[in-house]
Amino acid sequence: MKNKKCEQITRILRFVFILYLLIQGNVLFPEDSTTSYSGYYDYPFSFGVEYQSLFPLTTLIEDYNFNFFDVSGTMELPRILFPGLKPVLSGGVMFTLGKNLDTTSFYADDKYDHTSLYGGLGIEYSYWFSKLMEMGIQLTGGADFSSFPNLHPDEQARGSLFIYADCKVPLTINPIYNLSIDLQPGIRYRRSLSPLHYFDGFLFSIGGSINFRLGQDPDITGLIRSIRFNNVTLPAIFAGMQSYYNQNPAGSVSMTNIEKQALKDVKVSFYQAGFMDSPTPGQLITELKPGETAEIPFFAAFNGEIFNTEGITPLTGTIVVTYSIKGKSGEQTESVLYDLYDKTSLRWDDDKKAGAYITPADSVIKDYVSFIKQSGKEKILGTYNNPIQTAMLFYSGLHSTGCLYQADPILPFVSVQQDTAIIDTISLPRDTLKRITGDCDDLTVLYLSMLETTGIESGFITVPGHIYPVFNTGIPARNFRKVHPERTMTINLKGTVWVPVEVTMIGKGTFLQAWEAGAREWLAWEDRPANRKLHITREVQTTYRPVGLKKIDIDFPFGNSRNIAEGFEKNINALSGIIITDFENIAASTAGKSDYNKLGIIYAYFNKTLQAETAFKKAITADPDYVLAKINLGNLFYQTGRFDDALSHYTLALQDFNNRDNPSSATYLKLLLKLSVVCYELKQYDEARKYFVFARNISPGETELYSYLNSGEESKTRSSELPGYGLVLEYLEDE
Repeated sequence: MKNKKCEQITRILRFVFILYLLIQGNVLFPEDSTTSYSGYYDYPFSFGVEYQSLFPLTTLIEDYNFNFFDVSGTMELPRILFPGLKPVLSGGVMFTLGKNLDTTSFYADDKYDHTSLYGGLGIEYSYWFSKLMEMGIQLTGGADFSSFPNLHPDEQARGSLFIYADCKVPLTINPIYNLSIDLQPGIRYRRSLSPLHYFDGFLFSIGGSINFRLGQDPDITGLIRSIRFNNVTLPAIFAGMQSYYNQNPAGSVSMTNIEKQALKDVKVSFYQAGFMDSPTPGQLITELKPGETAEIPFFAAFNGEIFNTEGITPLTGTIVVTYSIKGKSGEQTESVLYDLYDKTSLRWDDDKKAGAYITPADSVIKDYVSFIKQSGKEKILGTYNNPIQTAMLFYSGLHSTGCLYQADPILPFVSVQQDTAIIDTISLPRDTLKRITGDCDDLTVLYLSMLETTGIESGFITVPGHIYPVFNTGIPARNFRKVHPERTMTINLKGTVWVPVEVTMIGKGTFLQAWEAGAREWLAWEDRPANRKLHITREVQTTYRPVGLKKIDIDFPFGNSRNIAEGFEKNINALSGIIITDFENIAASTAGKSDYNKLGIIYAYFNKTLQAETAFKKAITADPDYVLAKINLGNLFYQTGRFDDALSHYTLALQDFNNRDNPSSATYLKLLLKLSVVCYELKQYDEARKYFVFARNISPGETELYSYLNSGEESKTRSSELPGYGLVLEYLEDE
C-alpha cells in the first residue's frame, strides 16, 4: 500500500514537472520572442486574503456529510532564479461542519465539527499572457492543529495534529498593476498524526483571493518613441455631420516604425479637448514590422458641445498612438490643426447629407405641427388617405405664415451641388421658420421634418441643381387612381405610391400645382436616371443622424388658423374633384358592378354620402348577390350614424355568406366584426358578443384587438377611439 501511494505521489510530481517545462518552454502558451510579460511586469512582494470551499473526494465517516470552509492569508516573497517563480507563505483557519444524514441541516454542535489552524510554505509559478491575465501553479505544504470541542473525552482526543499538501492552479486577472484577483481550483491532501484518522484523504478545493502587490507599474516609468509621424490628414470637420464621424474616418495618419523590432497592437486614437469626453479609439494594427510605413484612419466621437459653435472655429486636436515593443508599452502623440464648421455648414459631396438636417424630434417643429393640425382638424376627412391630407395641411400652414422661396444670392444650390469643394450653408428647420424664407434645400428639410414628426415616411429627390421632398402615401401602386388618375403624377417606390412636392412654390401656387411641378421635374430626368436620385429619409439617417438641438422657444408667425383650414379645404376639394371625375367616367363607360362599387368608395372617402349610396345601390342592382357592395353600403350608413340601416345591410350580407359552402374567408371575418361593432353601438351587447365569438372561433389572433366587444357592457372609451371604429370604415373592393 505504501509503495502504491508513493507511486501516485511520484506521478503527480512528474506531471507538475512536465507542466512546468511546457510552460517555461513556451509550448503551451507561446509568447513572442521579443515579449516577456512575466519578466516585464514582475513585482517584488504581495500579500492577500483567500476564501475557499473544500469537498472530500471520498466518504470520511459513514452516514455523514461534511462541509469545509477555509479563510487564509498569503504572502509572496521576492522571486528566485527567474521571473514568475516565487516562495509563498500561507496561514489560516479551516472550519469543518458535519451533518448526520438522518438530520435535515448542519448543526454547529455536531460532535465532529472542528476548527483547524494551519500554516505552510510553498512555491508558485505564474505565466503572464498579458498585463491583465495570468495562469500558474502553486505547491504548498505544512501542518495544522485541529480542535474537536464536541467529542467526548472518553471516545477520542479533542485535538489532533495534521500534515497537509496543497496543489492549486490560480487563474488571475489584474485590473491594475498593484491589484490581482484569483480564481483557484485545487487539491488538498491531509493526514492525521494522531489516532483520529477520520479526516485523512484528498479534498477538492475551489476559491478566490484578492492580492495587493508592491512595486511600480513599468508602463508609467518611461517613454518609448518607436514611430515617426510622416503626415496627418484631417480635413475640415462639420458639426452637422457629428454622427457620421463616429462610424466613418474623420482623417488618417501616416507613420513609420523606426525600431529594429516589430511593434504590436498599434492603435490610433483622436482626441479634441472641449468637444470629446474621451479619446475616440480607431483601427487596430496587430503588427507593424521594422521600417514599415502604414496609413491608419481614425474616427471622431464628438459630444454635444460641437453644436454650440458659430461660424468657423480653428482647433488643435491630438493624435494618440499606442503600441507595445519587447513587452513594453509605448505611447506617442502628434498635434493636428483643422477647422470646425458650425452645424449649418456642409459640402454637397454626398446628397444624402441633407438627412442630418431633417429634425423631426425638434420641439419647435413639434409645436408648429401641433398648431397646424389643430387648425385643420375639423376639415380633415377621416376616411381618406392621411399622409396626403397631412401634406396638404402642412403646405397650407407654411403658405399661411407667408413663407417664400428665396434663392441664395451668393451660393445658389445649383453652384454648390456642382462644386463639392464649396462650403454651403443649410438652415435648420427651426431657423427657416423664424425667417420664413429659404432656398430649395432649406424648405425641403423643413417640410420633411414636419412630415416625419407625424410619422409619415418621406424622402428627398435630387436632380442637377435642385432638391425637393417626396412622401409615401402608403397606398399600393396598383391603386394609384385613388391618389391621382394620372400615373405620371406619382412615383412607384417599393410597391407604394409616393407624391413629389415642389416646395419652392409655397406662397406662389396651390398644393396641386406644387405636386404637378414636382412630378414634371421627376419625369424630366426619366431618360437620364443616373442624374436623379430619391433618398428615403429614415435610410439616410442611419448614416447621417439628425443634428442635436436643445429645447428652446422661438418666436415666429404660426399663421392664421382660419386661413390654414380654408387653404387645406380648397386643396382637398380640388383633388377630390379630379379623382371623383375619373371614377365617374370609368363607371359610366362600363356600368359594371365593380366600378360602381369603387365609385361609391371614392364618394364615401370624400364625404359625398348621397352619391356614394346611389353608386353602391347601382352595384347591387347590377348583381343582387354582390356582397361587397352590401357591406360597403352598411359601412356608409355606419359612417353617417345610421346604425340600424348599417345593421340591416350587414345582416343581408351575412345571409349571402351563410348560403355559401365556405363562408370562412377574410371578408367573412371582417363582416362578423362589423356586425359586432354596430350591435355594440346599438347597445345590443349580447348580439355584439355573439358575432365576436363567431369571429374569434375563425381567427383568435386577428380578433384579439377587439376583445372589448366580448365584455357584454359599454366601454368608457369613446366609440370613435375604439379599434372597431376604423375596422367598420374599411371599405372593401374586388382585388
